[in-house]
Amino acid sequence: KSGDDFAGQLATAGQGSTLFATEQLAMNAVSAGFFYLDKEVKDLKIGRPIGLIECETATCPETVESRYAKRSRDHIKNNLLGFRQMFEGCDEGDNLGFDDLLVSLGAGDLAGRMKADLASAIETTDALPSADLAEVLTTDPAKLTALHVAIKKLTDAMKTELATVLDLELPQNVEGDND
Repeated sequence: KSGDDFAGQLATAGQGSTLFATEQLAMNAVSAGFFYLDKEVKDLKIGRPIGLIECETATCPETVESRYAKRSRDHIKNNLLGFRQMFEGCDEGDNLGFDDLLVSLGAGDLAGRMKADLASAIETTDALPSADLAEVLTTDPAKLTALHVAIKKLTDAMKTELATVLDLELPQNVEGDND
């Protein structure tokens, strides 16, 4: 609700926070936001239109996000940039992010791979020939498939290695998801 100090609650996790009794609970709450990239972006914004998920025909262009404004690519890129701010940090937080936590835990190689996979997903998004994914689905569907693959590489690392190294609880909508 308005006026709550979420950052303060995170900072005092396990030491007086009324929201997070432990630091691990706070970490789980923040990391749950990462999985928007898996379910909403990879599966629903890309996988469904290209016919991989909940689509009974070869493709489902009617499920493209932003059908009328024709700005799906821009929304996906913004989702990836938001993920990058959480993962790599932002200027306001001295660029401290989950990548720094991974490095401090001896998993710098994972942090590096995830940063590279994220950069690749952003580049693949930028390479889409139109902001209208319904148009791309018609003219060059392989580029959407390539974007799905690029994001899946990142989300697979999140669901396995990142979750293991940081001892994260996967959100319920991700548990048992094999893709």
